[in-house]
Amino acid sequence: LPVNTDTVELLRSAISAANRSNVSIYAVDTLGFTEQSTLDNSRRILQAAARASMQQQLAKVNGGDQAVTPTQVLSLEMGEDSIHADTMGNMAELADGTGGQLLPPSLDLRDPLRRVMEDVRTHYELAYSPSNTTMDGHFRKIQVKVSRPGARVFARSGYYAVPAVNGREIYPFEMATLKALNTTPALHQFGFHVAALQFRQGTYRTQLAFAFQTPTRDLDIVKDGEWLKVHLCVTALIKNEQGRVVQKISKDIPYRMPAAKEAELRQGVVSFTAPFLLAPGRYTMQTAAVDRLSMKASVSSSTLDVNTGSGFSMSDVAVARRVDAIVGPANEMDPLEARGGTITPELSDRLTPDAEGQLRLYAVAYPSQPVDTPIDAVIEIWRKGQLLMRSPASVVQPDANGAASILANLSTKHLQPGNYEAQVSFQYKGETVKKSIAFVVGAGS
Repeated sequence: LPVNTDTVELLRSAISAANRSNVSIYAVDTLGFTEQSTLDNSRRILQAAARASMQQQLAKVNGGDQAVTPTQVLSLEMGEDSIHADTMGNMAELADGTGGQLLPPSLDLRDPLRRVMEDVRTHYELAYSPSNTTMDGHFRKIQVKVSRPGARVFARSGYYAVPAVNGREIYPFEMATLKALNTTPALHQFGFHVAALQFRQGTYRTQLAFAFQTPTRDLDIVKDGEWLKVHLCVTALIKNEQGRVVQKISKDIPYRMPAAKEAELRQGVVSFTAPFLLAPGRYTMQTAAVDRLSMKASVSSSTLDVNTGSGFSMSDVAVARRVDAIVGPANEMDPLEARGGTITPELSDRLTPDAEGQLRLYAVAYPSQPVDTPIDAVIEIWRKGQLLMRSPASVVQPDANGAASILANLSTKHLQPGNYEAQVSFQYKGETVKKSIAFVVGAGS
């Protein structure tokens, strides 16, 4: 059972949901892993974290001006990951936490399953009403003792005191964001940007990407030894016209950076994206962000019209803040993964070109199948109704899923400060689809 720092809450929530649903989980190791082999991965991660920490210390001794590698930045997170790198240990945690058991390795399942069925036939069910009825998100431990000598008790370890949102499980860290969403008047203690970008349209479902961004300078930055800490949690509730929650998107974002990089940290942003699907219709998207170090909170609300369609269509146009290499297997459900990279959109309309004065525009066309003629893409820059720049048509090839994406560089060197509009159009079999995005070039950009 793979678990990392991003999914620890998911494991704990699964244990809590199983306990409230009266479910015990038994795990069977059919591959015969040994204790030695399950701990090898933990040791490797800890050794890498130790090497990164040692390199950081050597850098300080040598003057502290050496470049900080990603491994060094993530050394503390790597140490935390090593705790859960024992995949069989994670399975044991899931089983023990629900009153079940990790059964010993065996290629013959008859004896392990016989033990499971014995537990099923001879268990006791106990119920009680807790004296503390506050749904505060904390873990409530449960301990079961019996007076009979020599008896061994398998019982649930406890549960998280969290409510459900329209029947949807919530994580403990979401208690703060849900409280912020229910606070009147609406909180606005720091700024953030949020968007739901639409991509491939369908008759029954449309593909979207949730994107969040807030400047780090607006958050509390706490020094912890040689590191700086930022901790943010975000929850978005998407409700239909009847007010029912149809999607919940959440992220707990703890972040550390070397103290020597404070100026760089304050100039950056905290961001994340998540793919999701929605049926055509009108929705309300309520988003709450909570700074966990200061408990400051902000909330936004916006309407979202999800279109339906078939035939030739295109996505919204986004400006890429950065493009990162895809780590691990590609996610076919994520429309922000394209051309071997993951695109993080820039949500602020005041854009900052890179060192070469370039902006990168991202858009995707979805031609009707089969694709037997070229797809052309054209980019235009407009200001106050006047066309300033038009690129020559470029041929775009669809990928295996029929998505024809562009990630085009746009030069801003000759643009004066002011408001502009970038328009992207695709042509296919005589049809044209186009969408635009507004942006601002500031003085000195």
